[in-house]
Order: sequence, then structure tokens, then C-alpha cells
Amino acid sequence: VTTVSLDSPDNLPREVIFIKSDLRNLKSCLEVTEDKDIVFHLAGVKGSPAMTAQKPASFFVPTITFNTNMMEASLRQGVKSYLYTSSIGVYSPSEVFREDDVWKTFPSKNDKFAGWAKRMGELQAEAYKIEYGWDSISIVRPANVYGPYDNFNPDNAMVIPSLIHRIVSGENPLSVWGDGSAIRDFIHAKDVAY
Repeated sequence: VTTVSLDSPDNLPREVIFIKSDLRNLKSCLEVTEDKDIVFHLAGVKGSPAMTAQKPASFFVPTITFNTNMMEASLRQGVKSYLYTSSIGVYSPSEVFREDDVWKTFPSKNDKFAGWAKRMGELQAEAYKIEYGWDSISIVRPANVYGPYDNFNPDNAMVIPSLIHRIVSGENPLSVWGDGSAIRDFIHAKDVAY
């Protein structure tokens, strides 16, 4: 198992080979996909809606670049199975998300840049299937993933890590934002992996 990341997670299982690489560079992507049969493309730029609104290019451009380079490198290297992790942010707001409805609407205002970047990865997969017959790309769209290597920085953490940080920091009473009417989906990284 090879893991590629700009992070340096501690306590990886012994069978994991950790490679620090920049997925914005096609050459790096070609190197890490060489002689690989399966690629799980889980890369993205994670941040709060406020961060995305303030620095949209910092989310949109790297995400597009990761998608394009990893999928292109995997195609060139003859990868047999490719998992592309998109996002629930590709959907417009809805009570129920239907997979086939994604291209009938636009991402929400809060997910505009990240949502479109992930949609472009999905479109790239479709283009490769049409032109090259590469039909072994699977797409998943998880919602609000959180877990042990998450960002717990109070200035830009997502909902669950932000709440965890505030609890650990001793916030009392704990203030949960909103009026109570919002319904959100959250999933632990381990559950996404299974």
C-alpha cells in the first residue's frame, strides 16, 4: 500500500509506504502511479465555507490540478481500477440527493468552487471513458468526512473537528451554531474506507 500526501501522518501501519509528493505536478503523479494496478484518488482541499468564500482560487485551482494530473497519469500508466472521490458538494441543496440529478442543477453557493472542481473530475472520467474506453473509474460522493488526521484549527476547521476542538479546549457552555433546523450528514473516514 502506497500513500501519497503532503501531510506526514504518524503511526501508519508498517505495510504502508508513505511518499511525500506534489499532485499539482504531472511528473510526480506519473512517478507515484507507475506499476500500480489500483489508485484511490482521495485528494482535495478541505476548509470551511468562509475560507472558500475568501480564497476560492486556493480551493478551485489545486483541486482541478490534482484531479487532472492523477487521472491522466493513471491512464498513461495503465492503472486497472481508479476510484475518484468527488463530493456531496457537487449537488445543489436538496432534501434528497439523487445521483442522476447532479447534472441537472448547480452546486450550492457555499460549494460553488470546490463543487465545480470536483464535477470537472467527474467530467474528465466521462471523457476518458468515451475517448479511450477507460471504464474502470468509479466515483463516490461522500458527505462531510471527518477523522483523526482532520484539521482542528479553530480558524478554518469544518463542523465536526471544530466542535471537537472547542470541547477539548473546554468551551462551556458549548455553543452550536444555527437555529436547529439544519440537517447535515457526517461520516467518519473509517466508514468511508469500508
